[in-house]
Amino acid sequence: MMNILNICKKKKQANEQKDKSFSPFAAYSFSINYILGTGILCLPYAFYHGGLILSFIILLIVSVVSSITMMFTIESEARAETIITLHELKNKQAKVNYNNDDDDAREHDHDHENENEDENENENQYNINSDYENDKEKENKNDQFTSFDLIKQYSETESSFFEDSDLLLSPTLSQDPDNEHFSLLYRPYQYRKTENIGNRSAQLKNYFKDSQLRFSPTFELKKRKFEINELCYIFMGRNGKRFYTVALTMYILGSLWSYSAVFAQTITTMLPISGITKGDTCEIDKPFSVNCNRNYILYLVLFAIFAIPVACRDLVEQKILQISLTIFRFVAVFVIILTSVLAMYTSNEDHYQNKNTPYIASYSLFNIHGSSIIFGSCVFSQVVHHSATIIAETVRDKSKVRKIFNSAFLTTFLIYYTLGVVCSLYFGPNTKSIVTLNWLDYSGGIAPSSHWATFIKYVVVLFPAVDILSAFPINVVTLGTGLYNFFIPESTRKNQKNLKKKKILFRLIAAIPPIIGSMIIKEIPVLIVINGITGCFISYIIPAVLQYKSKQICKKIFKKEETPYSNFTSKRKIVMTILSFGLIALIITVTSSIYEEVQKK
Repeated sequence: MMNILNICKKKKQANEQKDKSFSPFAAYSFSINYILGTGILCLPYAFYHGGLILSFIILLIVSVVSSITMMFTIESEARAETIITLHELKNKQAKVNYNNDDDDAREHDHDHENENEDENENENQYNINSDYENDKEKENKNDQFTSFDLIKQYSETESSFFEDSDLLLSPTLSQDPDNEHFSLLYRPYQYRKTENIGNRSAQLKNYFKDSQLRFSPTFELKKRKFEINELCYIFMGRNGKRFYTVALTMYILGSLWSYSAVFAQTITTMLPISGITKGDTCEIDKPFSVNCNRNYILYLVLFAIFAIPVACRDLVEQKILQISLTIFRFVAVFVIILTSVLAMYTSNEDHYQNKNTPYIASYSLFNIHGSSIIFGSCVFSQVVHHSATIIAETVRDKSKVRKIFNSAFLTTFLIYYTLGVVCSLYFGPNTKSIVTLNWLDYSGGIAPSSHWATFIKYVVVLFPAVDILSAFPINVVTLGTGLYNFFIPESTRKNQKNLKKKKILFRLIAAIPPIIGSMIIKEIPVLIVINGITGCFISYIIPAVLQYKSKQICKKIFKKEETPYSNFTSKRKIVMTILSFGLIALIITVTSSIYEEVQKK
């Protein structure tokens, strides 16, 4: 009967774990929702000014580099998990009480020990326990080790121990402190020489040799999840963690501010409330009147009522909403591309030189003067790296993480380029900075407009607003989690009550200020510049530094650095090339921003 109950309990736990994880398609949907934000709507305008071939080259390079740096973060997380697990094993080691475990060995040596040796043994036992307490005190103080601490503590001990020891450790069991064989594996880890341990040690030695087990870190993603600012702390120290948290906060707050403003402006333009606007015309690309501003604030309040409660839920709880909105994204983009292609063969415009189909505007293939516009738009439209570890945590089968991310970047690349080429060719110099605004007067080539044309117009023009309903909550989760891990030390989280409420509090801190800010000021130009600068750090520079440092540390500790997620792009030369690319991207972003400000004056 007990066996049946245990089986049922295990099945229930397995089902609960399954409910908390994502299938590859669900993880792919979340990745798409993170990547495919409102940045897509700026690409046709950028394509027209940059030229079709130059735009293709820049978009391809940015997409490939973004895909590579996404996996840099995942590889760094896998290495961090192994390093911190090794540290935990070391702490458990210090707790082992040899007085109970090695009775036979002590009885055998009892007659040969004098009182001085007994005192030395007690002193050694005291030193072991004291070392453990000191180590735990240091861990609680520092939360986790910095790279310097790890190299100092492990490079001269564990690495040489693994080389010199006669005992062989299992990589799968030794990295799992909860495994039932943990104590069996871990006791011999106390000793440098096996011949002094006694018969039990000899039995353990034979057990390991017969099993042909070797200690070899697997560097796999398992149960543990690290926020990226925690990875920065492990591999770059406290200042690295602080710098990343500041960059993340500035980037996402700027994005959330823009999301809130674009949502309310779009809805106010398309669905004005006559009792509030009092006949005023509200246009998104023109300054709002006082009445339109009142309508705008009302929609911001409604947006907050919907988006904030969703943002307070975990990603797993948002799964159905996010998958549904992913499908809507694909439908809306397909409608934009399809109606543009059909218009090329049915609707001529005054600015077209050719009088035969397809009706397309004049275009350039390579316009170096528009390179900064296309580069900035491409970089901003492929940023998702701040949420890499959050998405990876939810994936049920971690071996498919690379395929999921690569598929997401390939999808967005194809969508971006198709949309950019088609819309820039048809609208030409009339391409709006937000391309959906070109559908405000859409009639399907029929006057007056039919019902199906009106439906298409609303689907396209409301696309940014619906897109934001998806992007806002998941970005709040990312920022809220990052702030939570920054202000709440890891060593104290297990002892705290109401952790769920504290996480919600940090998400509210992330969500409310940008909404309030967008009520006062719709757009702050400096936020766009800050987003560009911090985006370069988040997408390229910091992932490359994490990859370089984590490889360096693991090579020092384990004499091994490759993970199951590594490939040729993980090589040192590629890492340094990506880091150089990130620095170049940063320089281009800063100089282009300065140039634009000078031109305005």
